[in-house]
Amino acid sequence: MMTDDFTIGNGLRQGYGLAPNLFNVALNYVITQLSVEVKSTIFYQSVQLLGHADNINIMRRKKGPVSELCEKLKDRAKEVGLNVTVEKTKAKVQNNHK
Repeated sequence: MMTDDFTIGNGLRQGYGLAPNLFNVALNYVITQLSVEVKSTIFYQSVQLLGHADNINIMRRKKGPVSELCEKLKDRAKEVGLNVTVEKTKAKVQNNHK
């Protein structure tokens, strides 16, 4: 069943075939601008950022907030038209010490 035409004011139409590729290009630019090491493991870096699909994990080796990096990520993403959905954002603490 076909629908009537509609105007797209911002972003891409849902299900648009190039959307994932365009998102990856934009996200790669954002991550590059953050100057965070993404190639080595957390064992060799104090902070690491990992991206997969539309999820980003920010890890720290030592105790402390990652809020500064989160804010930088939000600001850089906004520059290219990406928005961080606060409602979907989660912070988790993992402690290996018993």
